[in-house]
Amino acid sequence: MAEVLDSAFLLDDFYRCGENRDEFEALVRAIDRQTDHISRSGLTGFQLAYLEDGEGEGDFALGYLLEPGQPLQKKTDGRGETLLLPEKQVICDASWPEGRGGAGLLEESLRKNRTMLLEKESGRLLFVSDLAFTTLAQRLGMTAGPLKEATLERNLFLARKMAGAQECTLVIRRGVTDGMELHKIFAFLGGEYRGMKLFGLCELYGELSEQFGQRLNLGPMECCFWEVSHERVSVCFEFPRYGQELCRREGWTHLMTPCLEFSTSDIGESSLHVRTCWRTKEGSVVPGRSYSRKHRGDSLKALDRMEEEILSMVQAEFTLFPKRLKELEAVRITPKDFNPGSKRQRQKNAACISRVFLHILRSTGVSKAIGKKREMALKDFLDSGVIQDEQVYTAYDVMMEVFRLPEDLNAYLSRQRGSVAPMSPETIRKFRKESIARAVYADFSQNDKEKQEERR
Repeated sequence: MAEVLDSAFLLDDFYRCGENRDEFEALVRAIDRQTDHISRSGLTGFQLAYLEDGEGEGDFALGYLLEPGQPLQKKTDGRGETLLLPEKQVICDASWPEGRGGAGLLEESLRKNRTMLLEKESGRLLFVSDLAFTTLAQRLGMTAGPLKEATLERNLFLARKMAGAQECTLVIRRGVTDGMELHKIFAFLGGEYRGMKLFGLCELYGELSEQFGQRLNLGPMECCFWEVSHERVSVCFEFPRYGQELCRREGWTHLMTPCLEFSTSDIGESSLHVRTCWRTKEGSVVPGRSYSRKHRGDSLKALDRMEEEILSMVQAEFTLFPKRLKELEAVRITPKDFNPGSKRQRQKNAACISRVFLHILRSTGVSKAIGKKREMALKDFLDSGVIQDEQVYTAYDVMMEVFRLPEDLNAYLSRQRGSVAPMSPETIRKFRKESIARAVYADFSQNDKEKQEERR
């Protein structure tokens, strides 16, 4: 029997992860079954609900129902015409049982955006994702900035603007709890948007996996991690046999396993991303080339072209990265006359290696990625015993240390408990993408120039 997801999967903080490909595909199929893409000529068929604090009836909330274009009601008396808020009332779905409402979704809405839409014709009440406000702003011809505060004034403004909304496509997901169906709007997309299935991602990597084996000789593609969040789905595969083959063929002293991540979203503009990366034996990740494409309701011909473009990108990364590491093995960093028995020469070796470390990272914009204070802490980190001054280093050896730097530097900063805070997950991601990934292709010729100057 097909899995039916309860309403908890509609929450903004919904998250699942795992390593089993079948479990990932089953979850993605379930989300597709419970997703609707509904076209509307505008938003005047809805009332905008604003929820207020205070007791409702049962699990229901109290609030105001605001009409698009005219959220305030006119009242005329002997003193003239006055604009007033509509009467506060219970906000509920016509199909909800008496005394029961949206439970966790209602609590989330009261805590976050306090906004819902009531479909006039059906009486169906729709929760609204926080992420949906960005696309709602686009449909209303404005930026999302003014919509961030969950206030009555914000919703009065939204209700007035809704009357001018053009044709749009609502991405709505359904969840079931105790036999009660709940709905949530995840995005307000353009009228020309053609609904897509998230499972199309699974079909894509299924088709490509055969090509990876037959045309690129990458061997088996094994799922190593997947995650599904409110915003997107992603799955990462690795090619362990090909990684081991590269290690033997190239004579690497450190195993590097090539990986491929696929991610997509049906609630944003850029619907497909394919990213290459390399994973070290210790678990560090080195980002590589990537491919992205916006969803346009592609034809089969366009999909065939997309597969070819992805194959070309993967082939380039999995060919050029090993070639570059081979080149780095030939670049000696340690001075040629190095004598490990001499304390002075070990100090000179360590200084030379540290200088190359910092030069390479600075040339890739490390300060912009992690901040000036953390860049300054790098020197202390390198002097803390990271560099083995009795060993002969090549550029390849330096690069293996650079690949581990995000995790190792963060552990060092955590131990210091000083004024420089450890990096957040987002900063680590930025460090890898903007600095570490570029470091492998950095120019090491500066090291040769400095050695020549030292000999003079």
